Amino acid sequence: MRPISILRGSLSAACLLAFGPHVHAFSPSPADTLRHPAVNTTQDKIYALSTLWSEARYNFVHNDRLPFDPDSLYRATLPQVIASRDDNEFYDQLTRFMAAFGDAHTQLLSHDSTYNDALYHDDIPAMLTEIDRKIYITSLRKNAGIDSALFRAEIVGIAGQSVSDYFRDHLFPRIASSTEQWSWYCASRKIESGPSGDSLRGLARTWDGDTIPFSIPYNWRAAMPEGDDYWDVPSPAHPKIGLEWKDRIAVLQINSCQETILPLLDSVMTTTFREKEAKGLIIDMRHNSGGSTDVACRLQMYIDPADSLLLFGSQTRINDAYGRSQGNWQEQYADFYTGRAYRTEPAEKYARDTAVHAVQCPVVVLIGVRTASAAEDFLVNLSEVPGRPLFIGQPTCGSTGAPLVIELPHGAWARICTLRITFPYSGKPFVGEGIRPDIEVRETPEAFFSQRDLTMEKALEVIRKM
Repeated sequence: MRPISILRGSLSAACLLAFGPHVHAFSPSPADTLRHPAVNTTQDKIYALSTLWSEARYNFVHNDRLPFDPDSLYRATLPQVIASRDDNEFYDQLTRFMAAFGDAHTQLLSHDSTYNDALYHDDIPAMLTEIDRKIYITSLRKNAGIDSALFRAEIVGIAGQSVSDYFRDHLFPRIASSTEQWSWYCASRKIESGPSGDSLRGLARTWDGDTIPFSIPYNWRAAMPEGDDYWDVPSPAHPKIGLEWKDRIAVLQINSCQETILPLLDSVMTTTFREKEAKGLIIDMRHNSGGSTDVACRLQMYIDPADSLLLFGSQTRINDAYGRSQGNWQEQYADFYTGRAYRTEPAEKYARDTAVHAVQCPVVVLIGVRTASAAEDFLVNLSEVPGRPLFIGQPTCGSTGAPLVIELPHGAWARICTLRITFPYSGKPFVGEGIRPDIEVRETPEAFFSQRDLTMEKALEVIRKM
């Protein structure tokens, strides 16, 4: 049987584009800032929030894990939505509402068609990177009038708060996430953007150990000169799929699960391996934000030699009008009344494509916080297989599931997760923590700035011993 194809979507740009309006450390005075448009009427705002509440109330798959009543969240958000003065404030309230459900596939995806974020927001002429729950300035424009000592510096305070407190109070409530690691990653990306004319201000600890104040303006586009030049660490390319060799160990990068890579995946896994016998295979999925389960299933065939493979099981909500009507007094219908009735689908067994031959060499898989969605489906499918490859790196994003896309007034969109996948053998649900590596590798700023890939080094060490 051919496995069910589930389009997950991608989280690759989620932190930069899809999590709602930007959040900033300091608000400029109204005189210094362009007023955001107010296309949405009060009726539009009420309709949009009510639509999201209604769909989430009946279709959000993790309803049984919520620490609050969605009706209470709706009642608390409604007056804030009505009082919002413009579309920026309105979408901020929708972003907070959706983020409260604690799932990276449940979020405001885009604003209305008239909302031009570039008119009101800009980026800092720098790049920030989260390394082991600390934020470092890893790129800095040379001619931006910014102290060069900030390059490689750790940000230790923002707006008079510690970084962790600032993230908790101002950013995490606006980030759709079920795991701490994904929240930190997204927060480190979101803080790079803010209102044009404002600045990111705080304290930084330089590479030499000095603590200095900093103010980096949000003017990357406005002040972009010709011949742009940076202090930075060169970023390696991340093609959708790529193969390189380290001696006779193949390193296969799979940075997307979009169906368009299937022919190239087949080519790489057949022709290349026939031409050069591999002593080991490292599958690097640390930058894979998802796509289609078809790619996850195809890749599994190249790893698992079994004649028939198991695809994850799943759970989804059941809404039954009669059951709900009886649930307040008949125990057997109670779950319908409380919105916690589920249909469980067992793991699907499917036959391998006889044209696909599993590799005969040792295999390890590299994972990290940006491993998400359909890429996590692949890991879930493999997790309980006897003798499976080792997972090396850091915990994954922790979000997958088929999202329901919802149209809002004026071309805005949101989505709600409707499917909770379960591990094929145990039937346990996958939610809330991501896939944990068998061998965890903690990255360090020293390794980052010297361009050492500690996770790859560990993978090579492990696979050579195999």
